[in-house]
Amino acid sequence: MMSSTGQPTPDGWEPWREWFSLNFFTTLQGIAAPVWWKHLKQNRFRIGLKHLARAALISISSPVNSSFAKKDEKVFGEAISQTRIIPPIFLLGHWRSGTTLLQRYFAMDARFSYPNFYQCVFPRGFLHSQEKNMKKWEGMLPRTRIFDQMDNDFASAAEDEFALCSLTGYSPYMGWSFPQQWDHYYRYLTFRTVAASELHEWKESFAYFVKKIQYHTGKRVVLKSPPHTCRIKLLLELFPGAKFVHIRRHPLAVF
Repeated sequence: MMSSTGQPTPDGWEPWREWFSLNFFTTLQGIAAPVWWKHLKQNRFRIGLKHLARAALISISSPVNSSFAKKDEKVFGEAISQTRIIPPIFLLGHWRSGTTLLQRYFAMDARFSYPNFYQCVFPRGFLHSQEKNMKKWEGMLPRTRIFDQMDNDFASAAEDEFALCSLTGYSPYMGWSFPQQWDHYYRYLTFRTVAASELHEWKESFAYFVKKIQYHTGKRVVLKSPPHTCRIKLLLELFPGAKFVHIRRHPLAVF
């Protein structure tokens, strides 16, 4: 059987499960209602017909995500705010350079923690929801990622840029959902030309997410995101003492 992307699907991977996975577990599935509707309005609600189902699922889940955020804040908010961040370790490198493999190696070290796939998709309310939902939805995920065939499950270490995209919308990855505004969202790769208020919101959200992961695990957090390669100065302003590990690969192999 072949998937909609032209890649072979695992044995027994029914088309309806693939459709649900590709449409539900998207970059924006964990976005809160205010952020989602803000960016919909900013893009004049221009949604292609073939993407209406995906947009509808996000619109339905966004109020639920907002309620999850309130529950997390009510139960854990004070403890999270009092968490003192241990300077994170950032894994940097161009896309397709092996950053995910490097992150998986770091994840094997018991001294460190990392955001998993569920936490990056649902950053606002994972503390009280992940145990139940990870078990409930695990069967809906393909066993491998469709673009590089690496193992895929909710517990795997994941890219925090997805969490930042969901938390604020200030990410080049938002341009995947609204490609007509690609130039607008691409500015968030470096943040050099964005409003000070947006940069402040992004920093506050990022710090909160790192605190949340560290509170949950009690360990120093290792983060992996290729866009962070363009933000070292910002990251040092936000996390003084942070460490960086850069991985590179021969350009011909990358491209």
